[in-house]
Amino acid sequence: MGAQLKKSNLSYANLSGADLRGANLTAANLSHANLRYATLTGANLTHANLTEVNLTETHISEVNFSCANLRRAIMPDGTLHV
Repeated sequence: MGAQLKKSNLSYANLSGADLRGANLTAANLSHANLRYATLTGANLTHANLTEVNLTETHISEVNFSCANLRRAIMPDGTLHV
């Protein structure tokens, strides 16, 4: 089990390279956060706010993005989610 960060305000946080495997980020605010090179394998991001988050080269296998806001997020392959 990973970190319990449910409903946390991590807006604008620099989480580059962070190990968030299995983290519970349900309804967390990660808008504008830098998650570049982070490991999110198995994390729960249900209802999370990921507006304009940087996910470049982030490991996102088995991540639950159900109902997450990914507006203008930069995806792991560098594409912009609209």
